Amino acid sequence: MDITEQLTEVKRRYPVLIPPFLRKRMEEGSYSEAAALQYSPDNREIIDSNLLSKDPCNESMYKKSSSFIQKYDNRAALILTQKCLAYCRFCFRKDFVGHDVNAVSEEELNEAISLLENDPTVQDVLVSGGDPLALPNRVLLPILERLAAIDHLKVIRIHTRAASTTPKRLDDSLLNALSKGGKFWFYTHMNHIDDLEHPDVISVIDRIQSRGIPVLNQGVILGEVNDSASAIEALMLGLYHHRIIPYHLYTFDPVNGAGHFSTDVDTVLEIYERLNYLPGPAQPVLVVVDSNNKKRRFVYDDAVGTQPLQDLLIERGMRSSCTNGKMRT
Repeated sequence: MDITEQLTEVKRRYPVLIPPFLRKRMEEGSYSEAAALQYSPDNREIIDSNLLSKDPCNESMYKKSSSFIQKYDNRAALILTQKCLAYCRFCFRKDFVGHDVNAVSEEELNEAISLLENDPTVQDVLVSGGDPLALPNRVLLPILERLAAIDHLKVIRIHTRAASTTPKRLDDSLLNALSKGGKFWFYTHMNHIDDLEHPDVISVIDRIQSRGIPVLNQGVILGEVNDSASAIEALMLGLYHHRIIPYHLYTFDPVNGAGHFSTDVDTVLEIYERLNYLPGPAQPVLVVVDSNNKKRRFVYDDAVGTQPLQDLLIERGMRSSCTNGKMRT
């Protein structure tokens, strides 16, 4: 196949959606080519490898229902929809999102919420998808109200890319709902400084924070997007300066159709070491999700060095690299 045919096949396998806000930024030059790779279809998405998986984090083993995932006794994840506001080319649920066959029915969602309502040990729920904010308010707000009414549920975490991809989605009705009861936490997903540095993005973050809603970020180290210590440093400092808690920085999950976003061990170790030089609140926890979907968390410690992280990265199948002929230690 030539490149045109390859891209046609990519779009057949994996949905493509770049919202008008991002398209305009790409056209006017305020969203760099590196940042745009997060959403731009790439002919390399059809490359198959036995190092990649449709379920790289083995989520299926923790599903109690089609929309309810529980790895830990005291918290769970709720899948509201397979739709997104924009389709990330590296998504670890790449085989799930955007496909109508995976649509979450009202019955499936009711079953999942009933599991939450009837399990008093669950105090924390992560609302995910897809992107929960891909649902219109008339559908989303009654769900959030139902969750907020569960007495034993103390925290409701909303995971979304809306702030950086479709900031207008965060309208007053939604923010009013999120500001009630003190249960809601807002999680952004920004991987590049360009995801943050735009007046509309910063304005909506300010509006969320002004309602007393905590804002945290979860990012991913991605080849060709942000795979340098300087790129990650710029992002972490930008988040910190805008009072967004950096929280977690993940390594790439080896999902099928996204192998070109992988990085080598040496790159991750260089980034990991650089994080140690940032102000404390600007330092995220580096996270590697192992083959059992368990988060392995790392905060740099001079006394320990990089060896434990290096060993896990190699175990996860990340290719090793050399510096001056020797592995980093």
